Amino acid sequence: MSGSTVRLELPASSGYLVLARAAAAAMCARLDYPLDRLEDVKLAVDEGCTLLLSDTDSDRTITLVLSPEDDGRLAISLAATTRHGKAPKESSFAWTVLSALVDHVSASAHNGRLTISLTASRGDATRGVASRGDASVAP
Repeated sequence: MSGSTVRLELPASSGYLVLARAAAAAMCARLDYPLDRLEDVKLAVDEGCTLLLSDTDSDRTITLVLSPEDDGRLAISLAATTRHGKAPKESSFAWTVLSALVDHVSASAHNGRLTISLTASRGDATRGVASRGDASVAP
């Protein structure tokens, strides 16, 4: 599915998160994700955007990139230039929520730009395993 990448640049305002959720839902539907999985990915995108908004000035933008893979996986990148330019703590509640919703979560910061990367698949066989150290915590 190369060449099917979708890129959105949204104002850093909670009023525009509906567009990020809608784009994620549309891509998941295109990839034939089951409805419950589609909802998980939508929530993860919302949570990731909310993390960025909490440290981003309103005159900035959030960039959402949705990249479908040939195997049905969906790579999602959320990025913004933030005030502090630091990755969220992996021990935070928001990180735990993200980890429970998708297969893999990572974050990186470079020159004040924070990027949150998510990977999701149609099924839930590997959900959360790569992003949580404690396998005893159920998603």
